[in-house]
Amino acid sequence: STGRSIILIPIFSLYNFMSDFNPQPHVAYSFKTHPRTIFPLVKTPLIDFGTEEVPVGSEIPEHFHENQHEIILVFKGTGKVLVQGETRDIGVGSVLNILPKVKHRIVNTGAEPLWISWTFCPPGDGFERALENRVQTGEVCKFEPKENSMNLH
Repeated sequence: STGRSIILIPIFSLYNFMSDFNPQPHVAYSFKTHPRTIFPLVKTPLIDFGTEEVPVGSEIPEHFHENQHEIILVFKGTGKVLVQGETRDIGVGSVLNILPKVKHRIVNTGAEPLWISWTFCPPGDGFERALENRVQTGEVCKFEPKENSMNLH
């Protein structure tokens, strides 16, 4: 391992995964600037897992995670990712391996919403704390999603 974040493009189809994937989140966070919606789905002592919808033309702004390793899987849509100054196209099946302290940004450049899943290891509480702090400032709206709010089909 070189210690760099890498982008892997698997040679498999996610069609079967997409046709069966219909999680029902209990909470969601919607951003006012850089509109997107985060759906935390699983929190264990070992990982945090969830999904995120990035509307056409919006983005996940550049950021980094102090101590968390992040794996991102694109399962719908297309876009671009900027990791440490390098830009790559991403689409269904793209997997991003983001190491701690590595700046990254994702932009939806496609014609439909970009859907990703994210996994953090270790989970930590910084992600949830940051979201809740943004709820307090009004930058983020926390809500209980309706059934089938993650309409991925």
